[in-house]
Amino acid sequence: MRALRTVAVALLLCMPQAAFAQTERAAAAPAGQIALPEDAIAYIPPRAIGAAPLLVLLHGATERPQSMVARFRAEADRRGIVLLAPKSAGDTWDMIADFDRRRSQVVRSRSARLNVDPPRINRAIRALLERASVDPARIALGGFSDGASYALTIGSDNPGFFRTLLVFSPGMLYLSPRRSPGQRVFLSHGSSDPVLSFQASKSRFVPQLRKEGLAVTFREFDGRHELPDIVLQEAVAMWLDMPSESAQSSASEARQK
Repeated sequence: MRALRTVAVALLLCMPQAAFAQTERAAAAPAGQIALPEDAIAYIPPRAIGAAPLLVLLHGATERPQSMVARFRAEADRRGIVLLAPKSAGDTWDMIADFDRRRSQVVRSRSARLNVDPPRINRAIRALLERASVDPARIALGGFSDGASYALTIGSDNPGFFRTLLVFSPGMLYLSPRRSPGQRVFLSHGSSDPVLSFQASKSRFVPQLRKEGLAVTFREFDGRHELPDIVLQEAVAMWLDMPSESAQSSASEARQK
């Protein structure tokens, strides 16, 4: 498999296709939480049989990986999803630290700093692949708040690795020169968010992503800076193409907005 690209620096690791082979070590990996390099954590659910889907989760500013794993653990248990939550080197992700987080914007500059956290994410992924069997066709990147903004940047520049992006309440959109037509994006935002602008997501980020050719599902919900259960479930259902009856109607309405 091609190694992960970054927008502003050369690629950091080489992860060959063989890394995804189901080795005896990976097959025997016990269910539960695993500590990984760079303060990352992973969670392997009891139902993770064979090559499992992998969801990489990026935390918000000042948060820790544990919060993301805890938030998605129930859905991981229900669907057999392996979770990986890297940790940013600082209070937030390196690119975000270079910009005003609370000023919603579409950034086109090539000067964003992307040389600290991408290597950490790559090392965490490599370490996980030594312990769990993962389906390379079902790898998604998700994030909340600052983590959502960073997921859009890293994910949209690596469409061959992350085929789906699950983006919850982002605050900015960094547009890299690389295009990824057809890549799926689930983007949600609370209409009363007091932290990061809902209107920026609805009126700027979503139209721009669609203009770039990404297949965007936008989910507006009546709430604040949060991730409701129903929205989380709809996002995962879209990724795995297994819509539940409760989620199917809401997701259909969201795509029409």
